Order: sequence, then structure tokens, then C-alpha cells
Amino acid sequence: MRRTVKNIYGLWCQYGQVPLAVRVRVTIRFATCPFRAFLLAVDKSAHILDLGCGDGQLLHWLIKEPGTQRTGVGVDIDADKVGHAKMATIPGVVFSQQEIRNFPYSHFDGVTIAHVLYLIPVHQWRKLLIQCARVLKPGGVLAVMEVVDDGSWKSRLAHLQELISVYVTRMTQGAVVKTWKEEVYLKEMQEVFGGSVVAMRADDGYLHPHVLFVARK
Repeated sequence: MRRTVKNIYGLWCQYGQVPLAVRVRVTIRFATCPFRAFLLAVDKSAHILDLGCGDGQLLHWLIKEPGTQRTGVGVDIDADKVGHAKMATIPGVVFSQQEIRNFPYSHFDGVTIAHVLYLIPVHQWRKLLIQCARVLKPGGVLAVMEVVDDGSWKSRLAHLQELISVYVTRMTQGAVVKTWKEEVYLKEMQEVFGGSVVAMRADDGYLHPHVLFVARK
């Protein structure tokens, strides 16, 4: 409990220059998303590309973990969120509004994607995943976290919340809002990364059925 309070306080201070509503949103996201799962998937000295970085919170945790030398680049299509991430001034991280195709071949040790694919039509995933493989160094890791459709009330609640976020509050930009079964994510990632893909439940103690998919180039 003490550690959780300390993390929330540190996050609140890190985002001290952004609007109050954004600070509240970032804090709520910390409470509802198991970012710690990424800490186990990405090497502690990795140079990371975070796709759909939003306000930059995932990179905050990856960089701030004690004993790490990680650096990162965060990109997002939402200019406002990129601006908020820049205002947080996370050491060792650069944020920008650009696309993955702008980065060179074999440039990153890790690529992270947190709750982005559900906003993209599934037939477009392959193109994005191929780009992820392209920018990864040999042996590099792709870590993707999504809320899966496991038939539970938790997944239905998560879907409803995302519908509100995209179509009502407009806090999230996306072409679609769709919750997919775990097998769909595995199949699409295996088509690009082969048998290296593993799925790990990351929802213990969390309201939504999060799963972390990890692939190695």
C-alpha cells in the first residue's frame, strides 16, 4: 500500500505541469492498467519505441524503474497527448507525433503497444506488426497489452468504457472500438513473429481482463 501511494505521488508530481484533468486521467490509468507487466518483458537497458504512447505514462514506468538504463521514443497520432507527454519531461525519452515507418531498420531493442490494436481494424494489424518487426533489432521484443474478450462481465464493462471514451468524451482517437478474443491476437502476431509469441494474463487484482502478448524477433 505504501509503495502504491508513493508511486501515485511520484506520478502526480511528474505530471505537475499538465492540466488537472490530465493528471487525474493519468492517475486513474495507473490504478486500472497493469503497467508492471511490461517491466518484466522489456530488458532494463533497452532502447524502446512506444506506439500510441498517449500521455507517456508507460514510458514513465519503464524509465523510472530502479536499476534501469532504458531510453525511449514515444509516438502518437494525438497531438494534445503528445504535448502532455512532453510537459511531463521524462528523462531519456523523446515524444513526437509521427509514424513508425519513419524509423530506420533494426533501431530498437523493444517496441511496446498498450491498448491500441483494439482501435484499429483487424485487417490492418498485419501491416503494423510487420513495421514493428522491421524496426526491432535481432532478438528484440514486441510487447502488446490488450483487454481481451473472454466472455466475462469484465470484458463487457471494458468495451462499454472504451465506447464512451472514443465516441462520447473523445479522450481516445480510433477508427473502431472492438474487443477481440486472445486467440485473434495470438494468430495475427504469430503470422509475423512465428512461434515466439506467448500470452500472459496480467489482470490479477485489476478490473479488466488484461493480457500481455510478447514476441521476439
